[in-house]
Amino acid sequence: MPRHPGYRRPDGRPFTSDLSGQDFALALRSGRRPLDLVLGCCVQHIPRRSLMTTLKQAMQCVELDLFTQAYYTAREHAMERMSAHAAEVGANEIIGTTLREESHVWGDHIVEFLAVGTAMYDTGKPDPEFRIDPTFTLTLDD
Repeated sequence: MPRHPGYRRPDGRPFTSDLSGQDFALALRSGRRPLDLVLGCCVQHIPRRSLMTTLKQAMQCVELDLFTQAYYTAREHAMERMSAHAAEVGANEIIGTTLREESHVWGDHIVEFLAVGTAMYDTGKPDPEFRIDPTFTLTLDD
C-alpha cells in the first residue's frame, strides 16, 4: 500500500491513536487527518450525607443527589480536559471517543472518569484517491 501524507502530524512527527484500522481508513478517506491521542481524567470525591439527611431518607427510595452531582461533575471535567488537549494540538474534532467510569482503587466515595479519543483535523475535502478495497474475512473463533 502506498504511503499516504496523512500518516504524520503537520509537524512531521508520528501520531498516536486508538482507532481501529477500518475507522482510521474511513477517516482518511473522508478528509480527516489524525493529530494525536487525547485524553482527560477526573477523580471526584463524593461527600457523605449528613446525619439528618440520612435519617430523613431512611426507608425511602430517593436519588442520592451527592452521588449524581459528583458523577456529572467528574464526567464533564474529564470531557472538558480531553477537549482542551485536542485544542492544544490544533484539532477541530475528536472521533472514536470512549468514556470509562471506575472507582476501583479509591473506595466507595471516590469516582474516576477517563475520556479517550483521537484528535482529528477535518480538511473538508474527501480524498477519493485513498482507496479501501474491502476483503471478506471469515473468523474461525467462536
